[in-house]
Amino acid sequence: MRSLLALALIAPLAAGTLSFSNASTDANAPVARVAERLLGTWDCRGPVPGSAAREVYTRSGENTIMLRNAVHTARGLSGVVHETFGYDPVKATWQLSAPMNRFFDLMQLGAQRWGAQQWVFTGTQTVQNVARPTRIVYTSLGPGAYRREHQSETGVAWKADGAFVCRRASPAKPRFVAAIGVQRSPAAVPAKQAIGARAKPKAAAIPAPRAARSTARVALGMPAERTISPLSGDRAYALVGAWSCRTFGGASATHTFARRNDATLLLHNVLRISDRNYDIDETYRFDRSNQTWSNVTQGGAYVGTARRWLGSTWVFDGSVAERGRRVPVKMTYAILSKRAFRRRFNRLQNGAWVTYAAETCKRQ
Repeated sequence: MRSLLALALIAPLAAGTLSFSNASTDANAPVARVAERLLGTWDCRGPVPGSAAREVYTRSGENTIMLRNAVHTARGLSGVVHETFGYDPVKATWQLSAPMNRFFDLMQLGAQRWGAQQWVFTGTQTVQNVARPTRIVYTSLGPGAYRREHQSETGVAWKADGAFVCRRASPAKPRFVAAIGVQRSPAAVPAKQAIGARAKPKAAAIPAPRAARSTARVALGMPAERTISPLSGDRAYALVGAWSCRTFGGASATHTFARRNDATLLLHNVLRISDRNYDIDETYRFDRSNQTWSNVTQGGAYVGTARRWLGSTWVFDGSVAERGRRVPVKMTYAILSKRAFRRRFNRLQNGAWVTYAAETCKRQ
């Protein structure tokens, strides 16, 4: 799926190695050391007039730091990149990952613990289904500033193709955040909730479909059909219709759910990035024998199963195709109101389920 989300990086994001005094001397608290230096809001300026970024770092778990990077390029392109810094205490290494966004498809980098003056991440960045060797280097410019440099490999050398100088705008707030830049409704998950813990919000007062009333309004505001399935209490059927959606990466989409029969729902997703549309099809099938739903996304990009949707959330356990293997991923639908829902994708990172993609949808 990420191969669909291709837009070349017009003004590369600043990235790099960062280090301050005693940055890596405390082997017992590497995450705390990084958090001490990065948590908070930073205003960044690029090498070209008009290029800027606002980087907001938050602590979202014992071994996880999140970055919300709002970028504006000199060519007028704006977007938000959500990055996850995860520390593996067993291997004493860091992993930096960023999901699909309007600048690139995917970024996966790794680094050792913070060095004397720099913090260097090396890996790949995928653009238009082509993985390119990439480095992000943080360099200390003092206690209240750093440079983040994005580098690409050219031949046998690394060449900087974008660098931002960042200065602290505000210190970190003394609290954890619950997720990874997921767009939130007014009833957001409390910040103290642990990463990967499944939220248990008060279920929205959404009536389930009733076979006895052919004109009844059903879950999520969908009008009841003339022929009601014996499984009409399942809220999955309430998805039928058109929805306007927005991803946390800033892209817009239109979801159209159609009901083929009592056991099959079809989703046609038109995802718009910049001035291009991408069509993605998903098939949901209900197996009466074991009372479970299955989801297969076009080309097997995502495959998962879930029990019937009888509560406030609908959770699929499945996997995505990534680099020739299957990676475990949870897909969760959550009711926000009678006319809105959120869908998010979580993957395992350092033993916790972490959100890496999400979208909020409202009925048209």
